[in-house]
Amino acid sequence: MKFIKTIFLVAVMILVSGFFNLALAGDDDAGTLAGGLDKAAKQGGLIAEGQETPTIAFVIGKYVEIASGLLGIAFMIIIVYAGLLWMFSAGQTENVAKARGWMVHGAIGFAICMMAYLASHFAITQIGAIIWP
Repeated sequence: MKFIKTIFLVAVMILVSGFFNLALAGDDDAGTLAGGLDKAAKQGGLIAEGQETPTIAFVIGKYVEIASGLLGIAFMIIIVYAGLLWMFSAGQTENVAKARGWMVHGAIGFAICMMAYLASHFAITQIGAIIWP
């Protein structure tokens, strides 16, 4: 049974790769990898028409920016949840302790994420300064 699954997987991969080759057959830049990537980036909205190709640092920076935004949203959801839990605890000490724990753990997680962001920003900036002086 495992052999049949392997054969099926290989056949699907060959079929899919054939479709990609057919899709690139009529393209002017099909022979170059960079030409195809530039075209995909323009269609995806990463590059405007007439704009030069973004650098790796720019693309990584965009992904880090998106991830930071999502982490900020998650932090706010955790804090609002903890606040509501505290508000509706009606003085029950176990619910207050639970809400306080959510707040503390959320703040610690947010601090760790921000330190990771600062470390990655520093590293990318320093590497970029060495590679592109």
